[in-house]
Order: sequence, then structure tokens, then C-alpha cells
Amino acid sequence: EGNDDFKQILFLSGIVTLLYFSLLVSLVVHNLASPMLRHSCRHDQRDALLEFKHEFPVNESHSNPSLSSWNKISDCSSWRGVTCDAKSGKVISLNLSYIPLNNSLKPNSALFKLHHLRNLTLENCDLYGEIPSSLGNLSHLTDLELWGNHLVGEVPASIRFLTQLKNLLLGDNQFSGNIPFAFANLTKLSSLGISENQFTGENFPLILLNLTIPRSISKLVNLEFLDLSNNNFGLIPSYISKLVNLNTFYLSNNKLTGPIPKCFSKLVKLDLLDLSNNKLEGEIPGWLGGVMQLKVSHNSFSKFEESSEVSNIWELD
Repeated sequence: EGNDDFKQILFLSGIVTLLYFSLLVSLVVHNLASPMLRHSCRHDQRDALLEFKHEFPVNESHSNPSLSSWNKISDCSSWRGVTCDAKSGKVISLNLSYIPLNNSLKPNSALFKLHHLRNLTLENCDLYGEIPSSLGNLSHLTDLELWGNHLVGEVPASIRFLTQLKNLLLGDNQFSGNIPFAFANLTKLSSLGISENQFTGENFPLILLNLTIPRSISKLVNLEFLDLSNNNFGLIPSYISKLVNLNTFYLSNNKLTGPIPKCFSKLVKLDLLDLSNNKLEGEIPGWLGGVMQLKVSHNSFSKFEESSEVSNIWELD
């Protein structure tokens, strides 16, 4: 009986030992594989990035940021400005802010092969020329920032395919012409900045409100930030009241005329409204007293309504 107990103990010990080594091997394999899964960048994505790099004569001196980390030796998920999806290895974010690319975006640029990009930030990169229509290939984009370059011409109509966009910043460039009707397709926008360009039109950009399709006016109610300053916009339509979630609205340095439209009274969430440096006139209505920061300097206002209370945070002439 004693021998049987001893054999049973040996048997159980063997099982425990086997389980222990199996677990140990599993942990080692997992630890070796996990970094690959977390950081591995697909070869087609790497090749597209390298091809994109060669499109630009980047200055790699010590005085300027560079793309020197972009090489075939290292995994592209470790490259400057590149973020890859942990599971698929596809590039989902590219941020090259303040890297002097010194060139234009070509219609056949390898950038447009990165179809899974969600964020594209090329802010202050010394880009010039027009935005190619190929931009519409990046249909997964939620954030597009091209602020502070030398881009010219009209915004391509293909932007209508970027229906997932939440933030679109095109300010401080040299865009001109009318805002494309395609903007009305960007119904998920919460932040839109197109200041310091040369957009024209005697009327406010009605296309933003999709006025030709009245049932769709409410589609842009997600907008919280809207910067249209430093352009050439004229009259403000009453339909602006449909953007009920606006809390920050810049309209300074345009060609706005006439009185402040009463439609602004419907924008009850406004914390900042900048109407300075226009040709607005008449009385400043008292119902704007709820706006925390109201900037109306350099217009032709005659007086405040008698019922209005002037706050010391209002910027006046």
C-alpha cells in the first residue's frame, strides 16, 4: 500500500512539473511574440512611407528636424511621427509637424497609399501648391491638419469622401475661391479652422450649412469650434442659428456689414464670439450679454441697447 501511495505522489509530481514547464514555455513564447505584434509594421506600409520620404528634399542638418529615423533597418512603427495599429500593423497616424518638406503633394504621392490613416498632421511643413484630389483616398481620416503652409487654389471637391472627419484645420495658407459644396458632407465635424486664407464671396459660406438641402442643415450641429477669420466673407445668413453647439466662433477680419443678426441669439452655448475688424453697424444687442468673450472692436457700432449690460471682458472700440 505504501508503494502505491509513493507511486501516486510521483505521478502527481510529474504532472505538476509538466504543467509548470508548459506554462513557462508559453510565457517565454508570448513575451517574444508580443513585441512583434505590438510594433510590427507591414512591409507595404513601410515601403509607402519610404517612397513618401523620397518625394521631399528634407534638410537633415542638426538645425532642422528630419526623417533620418526612417530607414529599412528599423521597424517603421518606431519612426518619427509614425503610429501603427497594434494588431494590423497598418499606419494609422502620421504627424510631421514642423519638418520642412519644401515641396508640393503630388497626385500620385505614396502618402495616398496609406488608406488606413486616421490622423494626418502636416502643420508648418513648408508645403506649397494645390491639394491633389487624391486626398479623397484617405477616407478613414478623423483629423486633418494642414495649418501654416503655402497651399493655394481651391479645396478639392474630393474632400467630400472624408466623411469621418472630426477636426479640419486649413488655416494660414493661401486658399482662394469659394468653399466647396463638398464641405456639407462633413457631418461629423466638431472643429473647423479656415482662417487666414483668401476665401471669397459676398455671402457667408452657405455651403457649410448645406442650404440647398434644407433637411440636411442640422447635420452640422456637431460643430463646436469654427474659425472663419481673415477671409473675405460678407453677409451672415440667419441659418447660422442651426449650428446650435458652437461655443467658439471667429469671424474677425472679414467684410461683414450691417447689424449683428438676431440669429446669434439662438447660439446659446457661445462662450467666445469675435466680430472685430469688420464693417458691422447699429446697436450691440443686449442678448449678447451672455457671451463670456465678445470682441467687437474696429466696427461702426453706434451704441449699446439701453437694456444691455457691458461686461469688462468685452473687447470694444
